[in-house]
Amino acid sequence: MLYEYIGVNMNLVSEWVSGDIFETEEYKSMGYYPESNGIRIIKGTVVVKLSD
Repeated sequence: MLYEYIGVNMNLVSEWVSGDIFETEEYKSMGYYPESNGIRIIKGTVVVKLSD
């Protein structure tokens, strides 16, 4: 669906990988998108935090 709007294919990570990311202090300290700290690269994955 994102490809239709912005021309980019996105792959989602498994629940195992996302669980590891959610446990990091880096993720916990993130703000929410569109705040400047709402997007980060954590463990090689682009993370956009929309809510908890």
